[in-house]
Amino acid sequence: MGSARKQKAAPGAALFGLPGERPKVVLAVHDDVAAVRRAVRPGVDILELRIDQFAAHDPAHVAGIAATLRRLRRPLLATVRRAEEGGAQRLADETRCELWRAVLPHVAAIDVELQSAREFAPLLDEARAQGCRVLLSYHDFERTPTAQTLATLFRRARALGADAVKLALQAQQPDDVWRLAAFTWEHREFPVITMCMGPLGPLSRLSLPLCGSRWVYTSLQPKYGQIPLRRLLADLRFYFP
Repeated sequence: MGSARKQKAAPGAALFGLPGERPKVVLAVHDDVAAVRRAVRPGVDILELRIDQFAAHDPAHVAGIAATLRRLRRPLLATVRRAEEGGAQRLADETRCELWRAVLPHVAAIDVELQSAREFAPLLDEARAQGCRVLLSYHDFERTPTAQTLATLFRRARALGADAVKLALQAQQPDDVWRLAAFTWEHREFPVITMCMGPLGPLSRLSLPLCGSRWVYTSLQPKYGQIPLRRLLADLRFYFP
């Protein structure tokens, strides 16, 4: 792990971090600005705007929230998750694209599902032109795919120009965690963000960063195996001093 700390910083290292280091803490938030301000504390590195969870989906409202939360001096990640992969609202793709475009001037990165990447290729190009990183993600709330499928998903994301690849998968048994750990270790030199959901989720969110996962997520209302923020920050101080 010491060698990772000494290597020359790669492009995007300030946002994604380096393999084996303390992972960046991503706090998923909605448009209750007062609640976000109360929650943010030292140790929170990135704010994920879960725009699909916002009370209103008007581009002006969404852009205003992004501009306000940017003042908290954390990089912003914009996510408008589709319902099939855990989105809170079933929004039309045209609406999702419009909402992403509204926040591009304010965010450091956008998270787009790998399944939607080809359809949203013009959006991805616009994001890159404005200096935003593109994270391509894949979520499976039922299982952890085979090692071969994980490798295929990674190659697809790289071919589509991902700056980082996120895999969030349901772990049914310990073997699922170890399989995702092996994948993370094998691909650790590229910004990979991996996590398990379900009862084994909390363990994975502390162990996978040791294998090279760059970020660990939590939210104002933790679910899907997330560790509550205060506990997560304390755990990271203990395990990644």
